[in-house]
Amino acid sequence: MNGKEILPTAIDAFLKKEMAAGSIPGLSIAIINNGKVVYSREMGLADIEQQTKVTRQTLFEAASLTKSVFAYYVLKQVEKGLIALDTPLYKYMPYPDIAYDERYKLITARMALSHTTGFPNWRDDEVPDSLSTKVKKGSLYLNFRPGTQVSYSGEGFQYLAKTIAHLLNTNLRGLGEIMNKEVCTSLGMTNSTLIRNNYVDQFKASGYLRNDDGSNWKGDFETFDELNAAASLRSNAPEFAKFMIALINNKGLKKQSMNEMLKDQAYDDPPSHTAAKGLGVFIHHTSAGDRISHNGNNQIFNADYIMYPDKKSGFVIFINNNMEEHIMQHLEYFFKHGQEYPVKDADILIDVNSYVGEYKSSDPTTPNFVFLTEKGKLFLYVKNNHKRKYELHPAAKDDFFLNEVIAKLVFIRDKNGMIIGFEKEQQSFYNEKFQKID
Repeated sequence: MNGKEILPTAIDAFLKKEMAAGSIPGLSIAIINNGKVVYSREMGLADIEQQTKVTRQTLFEAASLTKSVFAYYVLKQVEKGLIALDTPLYKYMPYPDIAYDERYKLITARMALSHTTGFPNWRDDEVPDSLSTKVKKGSLYLNFRPGTQVSYSGEGFQYLAKTIAHLLNTNLRGLGEIMNKEVCTSLGMTNSTLIRNNYVDQFKASGYLRNDDGSNWKGDFETFDELNAAASLRSNAPEFAKFMIALINNKGLKKQSMNEMLKDQAYDDPPSHTAAKGLGVFIHHTSAGDRISHNGNNQIFNADYIMYPDKKSGFVIFINNNMEEHIMQHLEYFFKHGQEYPVKDADILIDVNSYVGEYKSSDPTTPNFVFLTEKGKLFLYVKNNHKRKYELHPAAKDDFFLNEVIAKLVFIRDKNGMIIGFEKEQQSFYNEKFQKID
């Protein structure tokens, strides 16, 4: 992306190093330049116990990358006149699961695709304290008036999928079959599927959770016998790259529809407007241009894609364990700069104890960060999740790098020299400020 030519052997070596560092069993990756796949690889094992290698036929769980594919399909239905983006969905199909709350009648397809319905991610998630006396765990509910806030929700996608299935006189499995024909087959994604079939049973990868000791624990197989519009796609990098190229080259949708999909619909971080939700996509406005992306996490599978439509470039990666965060940030840096993250510890004397404490973000959706020392080194923990720790590497006084996630932390002192907070700078994203509270 920076104009430098990167040798395939250099990419191979980089990926092997990252796989070893994250104990990643297997991966599938494709890199796009000038609207074409210029590099693709299958590496490692699809199944550790059986020693089955990842091949071009192997299918990974795409998890939430499904949302982008579903949004593309919905816009096709809008073009056909089956459904309108701004007509309340209850007018097409009342939803008994949430009929007790009249506010649900405000929900539209646009809200579902831009995460502004007010639904939780999934109804089985922990019910907020403010609703715990009104809502039973496992029941669908609204966190806020639809259309007024952003809150990531798979439930919104499923409501929309059920509505479209109803309009087509089919069920969710039938809708999955229709999507396979109208999206996967039409774009040449011949092995990709939204629902389980014989090919999935033969060529699916196994998913794993990485243990603290670096070993991998095999997870359960998710059947997806019917469409889950937020999670059920199975694919691999060369196949999903065809979908990305369709977005880049305006294939399969009218230009107006494509523009609608890739434009800001709702903002994550007002009032700076650097991060937004499109229709089934995440948008970040960066110095390199608009960055369109989505990540997917089904716990034992992870997938990510990033593309810059104006530059006709991007990449997609699938892995079969939970170490996406480890490899993804490094990969994006490598993709943008043509070299590995070049951070080395500065040779300076630092009082690491002065940074110890708990810090609260200016973003209420971000958990608190806790800094502790171990053997003279400084580590960051996400509060209530001490299984994951990140070592801070000093770059200068009060400046540290987090190598695992390609982020820089710049600590702030008051006039007396006491640490009062820090700012997290992460590539492609807006800076986030934290205040010391303990």
